[in-house]
Amino acid sequence: TIQHAVNMANDGDSVIVNEGIYYEGIDLGNRTLTIGSLFMIDEIDDSVIENTIIDGGGSYTVFSMDGTQIELIGLTMQNGYNDGWGGAISSGSYSNLTIRNSIIKNSHSDNGGGGINSNNSHLTLIDVDLIGNSAGVAGAINAGSNDSTFTANISITRCLFSSNQATDGTIGGAQLGYGSSVVEVLNSEFIDNHATGHGGLLVRNDFIIDSCLFV
Repeated sequence: TIQHAVNMANDGDSVIVNEGIYYEGIDLGNRTLTIGSLFMIDEIDDSVIENTIIDGGGSYTVFSMDGTQIELIGLTMQNGYNDGWGGAISSGSYSNLTIRNSIIKNSHSDNGGGGINSNNSHLTLIDVDLIGNSAGVAGAINAGSNDSTFTANISITRCLFSSNQATDGTIGGAQLGYGSSVVEVLNSEFIDNHATGHGGLLVRNDFIIDSCLFV
């Protein structure tokens, strides 16, 4: 399993995941790791991303982390579930999470952040598609800091937010920058996200939004 590889790895290692479907929820604890598909080796072949799937089976958060330094590359993360916060990914306790060239889809959390919940942590997304995720609020991403002594840096670049939904009404796509946070959203698309208010994106703090599409 991927969890076994993570447990055996040393901080600073890279864990390479072969193509296939992995049904598991992975606890990263407070590790410093890079986890990715063979896309890390051959970035020309995008099909590797769609064919390297970590599936929560509608029962587990795909990745959980606290106080980690994690980079996720070239993965599809799907069908995650959390009855609290963070359906596919739950990042907290001053983690630093980077995700690039990945897909996060069809995941749900009862409270917020169906795709990703990032609290009191830094979050960087580059070339990530968030599709068909749902939560009570912030269907795709809920990110910020409720610690006044910690400023969360949140950076979103060339990402797609599509068909994400807030089941309790507000913020269909993403809530970024609650509390003490700095937000940058660049060259990203927000398409067909649904909520009674703030359908695509709600940004609550210092922010830059440039060259984005909202439909």
